[in-house]
Amino acid sequence: MPDVRLPKQLLYSQLSQGQRTRGGQRKHFKDTLKVNIKKCGIDIINWEKLARDRATWRRLVREGTSYFEENRLALELKKWQKREEIKQDREIRGPTLPLATVCSICQRVCGSRIGLFGHQRTHLQP
Repeated sequence: MPDVRLPKQLLYSQLSQGQRTRGGQRKHFKDTLKVNIKKCGIDIINWEKLARDRATWRRLVREGTSYFEENRLALELKKWQKREEIKQDREIRGPTLPLATVCSICQRVCGSRIGLFGHQRTHLQP
């Protein structure tokens, strides 16, 4: 690709003046591209050589996106299974509420401390 084309200028551009801010910087277009290419399992070092052959590049991108999608779905499944295990464990053991959520006057179980405070106001004499 010629140097005057906009995609190449965006990919290889550098700051001409000024500095990047401290802390978490905003990502440049090329940084985002590299992260996505890496997630798809494509070699970041030789990706330019691979992209020169259009048919090979298309095949790599197609395979890489399917690889990324499989990994994403597998991670989502693991997260879901972990949530289900926690949910079933809670159902077996029952709710574990701290003593601060039980009303000392009528023994009503409240879902939170703020709910307990609101409930205890009902016991006050007007």
